[in-house]
Amino acid sequence: MGSDGVYPKVSAALSEVLGMDEDEISPDSKLTGDLEASSLDVVDFLFQMKKAFGIELTLAEVRKELAADAGSDQGESQAEAGEQWDDALFDEVTVRDVVGWVESRISA
Repeated sequence: MGSDGVYPKVSAALSEVLGMDEDEISPDSKLTGDLEASSLDVVDFLFQMKKAFGIELTLAEVRKELAADAGSDQGESQAEAGEQWDDALFDEVTVRDVVGWVESRISA
């Protein structure tokens, strides 16, 4: 599908979940930082990704991927155990990151 088809759907889903205009969302917007998404917003957004693309991005998978990117064994063990939300892991996640995750799953 490529970025041309993925980004607009990701942006539209974020707009709906966060109750903001799509023009307030850019590829470099950080989910919990710039867009101020709560943990519930992120869970709802992941559900929207499942509806839009037919893929499942679970919170545990996202946490594990973020922990691996950060090289954090502690974050990875929390992700595997399904422990509590860790805002610090999500502070740097951008819309571009989400588009990349979606593209990697739909192209597989």
